[in-house]
Amino acid sequence: MPADAMEAYIGNIIATAPLGREGTVAEIANAALFPGSDDSAYMTAANLVVDGGWMNVEPDRRAGAAVARRRNQPEDCCCPG
Repeated sequence: MPADAMEAYIGNIIATAPLGREGTVAEIANAALFPGSDDSAYMTAANLVVDGGWMNVEPDRRAGAAVARRRNQPEDCCCPG
């Protein structure tokens, strides 16, 4: 993937994530280490999603946010671009 396309892709993810930022290396590492730690002793059969809430955003809204940003319009605007 070209660097400019990757930058646009990552920008879209960040813009639509509820936390509005990338995860830090420490946040991802801590999540990866948690299942093997004593702190997870009572945890069984769980999916640990570490994505800043991005997967909780509806797919259409993710795509709509990217289009609205390009147009400088609110996401729910029905005006032609």
